[in-house]
Amino acid sequence: MTSDKVETLSAAQWFKENSEIAGFDNPGKSTFTSVRELVENSLDACEEDIQMLQMRGEEIDYPNINIIIHPVSHERIRKKILANLDESGSGSVLEGIEDFKIEHDPSEKYYVIEVADNGPGIYHEFISLVFGTVFTGTKYGIKQGRGRFGMGAKMAMIHAQRTTGLDTEIWSATRDISEESYFRIRIDLKSNSPIYTAQQIIPDKPWHGLRMRLYFGGNLIWAKQRILEYFKQLALVTPYVDFRLVIGDDKYLFKRITDEIPPLPLETKPHPHGIDIEELKEMVKKYPKKYKIKNELKEGHPTLAEFLMIDFQGIGDGTAKKFLRYKVDIDPYMLISELNEAHIFKLSEAMSSYDDFPAPDSSCLSILPPESLEKAANVLLEPEYIKNVTGKIIAIKGHPVHITTSVAFGGNIPTGVNLYRFANRIPLLFKERSDVCYKALEEANIKRYIDINVHGVTVMVSVVSTRMPYQDAAKDFIADYDELRETIKLSMQKAFRGVKTYISRREEEKKKEQEFEKLKEHANRLAVSLAKITKGIPMSESEIQYRLMKIIMSEYSID
Repeated sequence: MTSDKVETLSAAQWFKENSEIAGFDNPGKSTFTSVRELVENSLDACEEDIQMLQMRGEEIDYPNINIIIHPVSHERIRKKILANLDESGSGSVLEGIEDFKIEHDPSEKYYVIEVADNGPGIYHEFISLVFGTVFTGTKYGIKQGRGRFGMGAKMAMIHAQRTTGLDTEIWSATRDISEESYFRIRIDLKSNSPIYTAQQIIPDKPWHGLRMRLYFGGNLIWAKQRILEYFKQLALVTPYVDFRLVIGDDKYLFKRITDEIPPLPLETKPHPHGIDIEELKEMVKKYPKKYKIKNELKEGHPTLAEFLMIDFQGIGDGTAKKFLRYKVDIDPYMLISELNEAHIFKLSEAMSSYDDFPAPDSSCLSILPPESLEKAANVLLEPEYIKNVTGKIIAIKGHPVHITTSVAFGGNIPTGVNLYRFANRIPLLFKERSDVCYKALEEANIKRYIDINVHGVTVMVSVVSTRMPYQDAAKDFIADYDELRETIKLSMQKAFRGVKTYISRREEEKKKEQEFEKLKEHANRLAVSLAKITKGIPMSESEIQYRLMKIIMSEYSID
């Protein structure tokens, strides 16, 4: 070592110094990512709230999310907050951010964003921990979710601190306590711990949900159209949500289109193909001297076969013993407390390559019904026709992956082809050409099926999984796995064939209509000619034919 000083970085400090990997590359992208992370945080909370209400048999609240973004003067807003420390937490969630709106120069690069939802809220004692510590959250189990690392909202907070030096304001209220919690909070980057500069409990506040307000540096001019496109696409894949968006003086409403909420995702056990050595070690260590298997409580440590049956999905007694005997060459009745490092390495290596385990369970996934997407697309895109195709369920690193492709054709869709990519119902707007969906679209060769120089087409690909195979922490695009690309390509081609069949039938119907109109015209002319020929006098067939031919020859100037 060339230095006698050794330093360590906390998780918060590391992400502050490497914020571009989480989508905070530049002022414009940071503005977009801040909006996206706060909105998706609210969506996840609202959907979890629905799940709890359904389990209790109570009436559900459809998600309602309000987003307000205003340009502000940094210095004046700082002075206003500092001058009103005691009052700043007293506003109810029903009061808008207009209280803080001041005269501003449109060229200023500072903004305030507020996102409020009607989800379950967070109890007062947990707010500082949840929002003040990076890598603290509820999204670390094996379960489909929009977040991946539990850090999205906290990255937005770190960006706000870095660019304005101002704290984040949080209001929260839960269903079972009629009071509101208020915090003004920041993250101590060195220790990765919360610092709250104000907190208050306000009684008699009959609402529930969470409201966050951040002051940050950004570029709304660059981000605005991308934010609007994000909400347009988000409304397609979450048509059961009301979004109200205010950007400066402009207001946008994305109303709920359907009352049908898809089955919500369930937490599941790991699949053997998705476990590495370190994870396996932790799983073995966790066991107390009591365990439960097949609803029976047992004393002592489980056997290796029992361990596989208890902790992994889809493994029964026969599969566990067959795997251990013939693939690993370990006694199935060995207690897990007897495993050493060599055993665990051997077990991990065998688990990753054994092909006879059942496929990952996909019943834990939350899949938007194609009918709901079609209903939303008919409202938002106004196509002439939509073809939905569900691809086969595949597995990537032990996680189930489900693909749905929908192709909207004609109507008000402009000529050419648009690709909409959705990952666990998140619209992906950036780095399209790097995404597996784009590469699948190239290989699918849409021009073989549809003339995109004449027709407008929107291709929508929805991928859901318990672990989305993103390429990076920014969640900009899905990584290119061969089997995933092939599955998406085949589902696209099947949808394109459906559209091609529709176009052919439409052209055939159009041709029939044209032929019918010609026949109608001929029939009218024939009726007129027959009236001229017969003049009500009975005639033989040959006489009528002779006189009719004379009229035709006269009309076409034939001697």
